[in-house]
Amino acid sequence: MKKINLWKSSVENGMLVMFSSTYDFITENNLDNILIKKIIIDHLSCMEEQFKKYFLSDLNTEQFIWVQKPFLVEMEQVKHLPLSAQEEFAEFSCNTKLKTEFSKQTLNSFWLSVKAEYPLLSELAMAVLLPFATTYLCEMAFSVMTNIKTKQRSRLCNIEIAMRPALTDIKPRFNLLCQNMQAHPSH
Repeated sequence: MKKINLWKSSVENGMLVMFSSTYDFITENNLDNILIKKIIIDHLSCMEEQFKKYFLSDLNTEQFIWVQKPFLVEMEQVKHLPLSAQEEFAEFSCNTKLKTEFSKQTLNSFWLSVKAEYPLLSELAMAVLLPFATTYLCEMAFSVMTNIKTKQRSRLCNIEIAMRPALTDIKPRFNLLCQNMQAHPSH
């Protein structure tokens, strides 16, 4: 957020050096950067709004206090959770062994450690603590796509088929595949 505000301020003052490719393009082509400055500022403003929605500014908000201080929260403070999660929380909050473990671990480590016993609570807590879970896969897919769609392969029409094996977590069973092959495929 601080960088976005810094960039907006710099762009408003006519400095585009932080966007080196754009800056180089404008200077090489002697373009008027008033329109470009407006587009960049609008884009940065939209990013700022999206970041505000996406990133939780404070885990101490009433809605997420149960994640940060699970043994100090009353049942009334988890009423917004699904009923099954509330039931899990009722059992969880009475576990004195976990209360001791909570003080010895980081927040992420603790919620991961209770996943086997309290899967729903752990999943909900990790969704709050780790907001980047899906971004990684999107970025990985984009990288795979740019590697597949090169100048030489630009006419590839159905890229999904080529991307699927590159993005899957399923390990191929080569032994099984090789057993089912003919020794000499003649036709």
